[in-house]
Amino acid sequence: MFPSDAKILIVDDSSFSRNIVKNGLKELQYWKLYEAENAKVAQETVLSEEKSEQPVQLIICDVHMPEMTGIELLRWIRSREQTKGLPVIILTSSQEKSEVIHAAKLGVSHFMIKPFDVATLKDRLNSAWEKHGQTFSALGGLR
Repeated sequence: MFPSDAKILIVDDSSFSRNIVKNGLKELQYWKLYEAENAKVAQETVLSEEKSEQPVQLIICDVHMPEMTGIELLRWIRSREQTKGLPVIILTSSQEKSEVIHAAKLGVSHFMIKPFDVATLKDRLNSAWEKHGQTFSALGGLR
């Protein structure tokens, strides 16, 4: 599982949804939580935090957002050397098979269907850690 001091970015255009994720993470004892109301702000946060001592170590991102989708954000993350191994969990209320396939081809760490409970969140965090987090940590993404 991610270290308890992991820096986590929650990306969703709904403040209600961000709060649900944030409260679940707090229940799991995560405290370094950042929020972005859209994918553009998420990009800015990732870029600015790269310059800090501890970059963003996990993104939990809604798929459906105006201007730039979660899938487009995932594509951007995977296209950059600094973030290509960054764990990303896609959050969605849709069960569109094409979205799942597209995100899987881009290397998403895991999916989480809304609504979810804390046990599901914990399971997805564990899976994302196993898939990308450990490697990202070894490359200096987790300090």
